[in-house]
Amino acid sequence: MMKTLAAEWGEYGIRLNCVAPGTIKTEALGRYPIPPERWKELNRSVLNRMGAAEDIAGTIIFLASRLGNFMTGEDIYVDGGETLHMGHDARDMINPDMFEKRERGDGRNE
Repeated sequence: MMKTLAAEWGEYGIRLNCVAPGTIKTEALGRYPIPPERWKELNRSVLNRMGAAEDIAGTIIFLASRLGNFMTGEDIYVDGGETLHMGHDARDMINPDMFEKRERGDGRNE
């Protein structure tokens, strides 16, 4: 999709890129029906940690700066290597009972 959009809008000087983040440790992470220990247990990142908002921000700053002026139509994965773990399915992390009850992983149910 990015390549198609970039091709369509490039003639107007508009660059389009996609930043695809991996698991980022934020407060919003607790909204998923995944217990915190399950995130750690699966160790999906080859860097052995969850990402931080700053990891994503750096990529966006790069793309918005003059350093990214010649990039368009790219999908940039900022995921600590999560996409290298082809044996992991994100759906395996979800606790079915929590999902059924619409419970959050952080215990703060709405």
